[in-house]
Amino acid sequence: WGLSTRIPSGVDLASAQRREDLLRRASASNGADGLSLAEVDVVLELLLGSHVSELVTSTTALLRAFEAAKRRPNPHVSADRIAGGTEFRVLLLQLRWYLELFAIFQAAGWVRDGRRISMAEWCAT
Repeated sequence: WGLSTRIPSGVDLASAQRREDLLRRASASNGADGLSLAEVDVVLELLLGSHVSELVTSTTALLRAFEAAKRRPNPHVSADRIAGGTEFRVLLLQLRWYLELFAIFQAAGWVRDGRRISMAEWCAT
């Protein structure tokens, strides 16, 4: 899916500009500062386009990434929202990480009800 090239998580100026544009486009309809968990779907659609349905079959990865990014306290934004800048970059890094893990588990055939693998499955790899 090319997550490393699609998700602008670098510290360079081009990545920062892509993140700023992405955040502006994703939050354009809400009129509030930052993104809610529900708007993370919009971010992924903007980044991955038609590949979203292939990669995101569960909201677990989205929720985990959102919660990890929220751990960075920001007094200027409500506790249930993600701000721009560093916090948004952390969200994108976390999304990439969790989506890559989810893809690995999918490829190994470990994604199913319960999202758990047995010790035998783990040792067989």
